[in-house]
Amino acid sequence: MTRALTATWSAINLVAGLLLTFLAPTFYSQVARPVAVGYLFILGAVIAISQLRTSSLNRNQLLAVATISIVAAVSILLTDTASIDYQLLVSTWALAQGSMLLIGSLKHGVKSSQGRDFFSVSMASAILGLVLLLPGAAPRNQLGYFSAYLLVTGVLYAIASATPSK
Repeated sequence: MTRALTATWSAINLVAGLLLTFLAPTFYSQVARPVAVGYLFILGAVIAISQLRTSSLNRNQLLAVATISIVAAVSILLTDTASIDYQLLVSTWALAQGSMLLIGSLKHGVKSSQGRDFFSVSMASAILGLVLLLPGAAPRNQLGYFSAYLLVTGVLYAIASATPSK
């Protein structure tokens, strides 16, 4: 994964996380679904476009993440934000993305900087996916978990894009 893609992924996560963090408490019903759908569409498109011209080691995993993100965005468009379907879709997206990034980290080896970056984000995705599967989480709590995930992974990718790889 190039530094440009890592920096772009970081920016996308941070913008979406900040929007959800600061706008959702007041404008929950107007913000929750559009930000989630927009985030997933933009993320999927950016990753797909960046990987179409490259033959990187983890191209297939990143194209799978792009596909999963776009499918999740379309699926969220078809559900009600406060429903259990929304929770399951975001959870499934997080677990699927986490598994693809885990495969990418194993391909690079966790001793390499990119392998560690992928591993860290895959674990954050797995935690988000598992937390959203807990029964009884209120929709606002789900959104809080999602925005926390976006901010944490945005910072991880920002550090990764600024750190020279070895």
